[in-house]
Amino acid sequence: MLDIKLIREQPGEVKRRLATVGVSPTDIDGLLQIDGVRRETIGQLESLRASRTQRSKEIRSISNPQERDEAIVQMRQVGEQVSGLEKDLV
Repeated sequence: MLDIKLIREQPGEVKRRLATVGVSPTDIDGLLQIDGVRRETIGQLESLRASRTQRSKEIRSISNPQERDEAIVQMRQVGEQVSGLEKDLV
């Protein structure tokens, strides 16, 4: 099994060596593309989680009930986005 870090850092070498055992270079290109999308999704997910955590802390200090309810609705939407991204990763 190959380490994804090695494939990312030395794709040309990995392609060359795997070609000797019959693996197509396009397979490696596809893997790197999927890995890039996965890493981007993880970054978005972490950013949304951090935003949700920060905003949840801020909501505690909102004294106006209407503003508080609006903020809670917004955080629920962020939660739905988080759930959607988590499903994409699985």
